Amino acid sequence: MRMQPVNPGASSVAAISFFTGTYDETLALVRRARDYLMYAGMGQGFGQQGFGQSTTGGQDALPRLILARETCRMTSRLTRTLAWILAVRAAHCGEITLDEALGDECDLSRDPTCNARPDDLDNLPAGWQRLFDDSDKLYRRVSRLREVVRRDAAQKQV
Repeated sequence: MRMQPVNPGASSVAAISFFTGTYDETLALVRRARDYLMYAGMGQGFGQQGFGQSTTGGQDALPRLILARETCRMTSRLTRTLAWILAVRAAHCGEITLDEALGDECDLSRDPTCNARPDDLDNLPAGWQRLFDDSDKLYRRVSRLREVVRRDAAQKQV
């Protein structure tokens, strides 16, 4: 059975407000990550000096590799989170069906890259660690929210 687009009404106002808050939080974290990458983090990761540079001036490849890997993971988490929130917004506006917003391509729980919790982050600079941790918490929270919405939608179909 295919779900129909969600009709905005009194019962969906709270849900839309909640998703707007989650959207704002996600977008703020995207901007914070961008700013950190562009400004504060340059000397602590990808720049010429700072993190990963030995006392003799050479580069320690492993910490820089970990930093690059986790930056990609953080970007994936934020992108997938924002995409799902936008899909739910589109369903609430009737632009797509809720089935489309809850489809497998938007299933946050199945992505092994985003769900991984590496144990080698302790030596990274604190600013990077906070960004990685915040993106992980947001991703997991929105993933649980997706499951709640999916279960609620399935119950309404019955």
